[in-house]
Amino acid sequence: MTIRSPKTGDFYLLFHDLPFEFDKDLPLNLGRGVCLDSTPQCLLDKAEPALADYLVPGYHLPGMGLNNCCLRCYANKAPNLKLSDLSFVSLSALRLRAPIGIHIAGQFKLGPKHDPVSEPTLYEICSSWQPEQGKRFSSSDIITSAAIARRLVQLSELGFTRMVTAIVLFSQVTTGLSKSFQLSYLGLFAALEALFVPEGTGKGKILGRRISHFLKKFSFPENLEERTR
Repeated sequence: MTIRSPKTGDFYLLFHDLPFEFDKDLPLNLGRGVCLDSTPQCLLDKAEPALADYLVPGYHLPGMGLNNCCLRCYANKAPNLKLSDLSFVSLSALRLRAPIGIHIAGQFKLGPKHDPVSEPTLYEICSSWQPEQGKRFSSSDIITSAAIARRLVQLSELGFTRMVTAIVLFSQVTTGLSKSFQLSYLGLFAALEALFVPEGTGKGKILGRRISHFLKKFSFPENLEERTR
């Protein structure tokens, strides 16, 4: 898929941390109408300092540093989906490829020359679970994630509502939008139930066995069971 140059109406999703190897030059395709691109530092530097600090909290603090890549979502590429939705579909695809830690800052819409940073939105969320620290996405991970993201969009367009619901729930948990671990588990296993609806009247027992099997892979502090009753 051809990656076009930035145009008015495009959205930029900015990060405190999106680990990438930079083993290939940016931009790289990351799904339907989305690419992994260089962070538009020139636009942030031209914006009002308070606006830049709102989009990337701490942007002007000494020694803060800048994550050198972001997501750019093209305008008018998917009329049935919001551009912000496409960005988060690509993030979900990245996390499906590899559960590497991501810390999202904010996003803005590319406006005209006199007002290039418009419609600012602050997210300030981070993925709540990553099994291996220090891992980074490679260009091959980006290629695979792009294929996953395109398939996720296709599922929505084909009307697979149950699958789309499961994907939304997974996305909310894996990107850190859900702040509660309890709600995260509920969301994850609601996604499982949406995909694999248990037959008969013993749905609770079936889902309980699934949760128990899933949690066996995790170690918990001593006496956690007593403290959480």
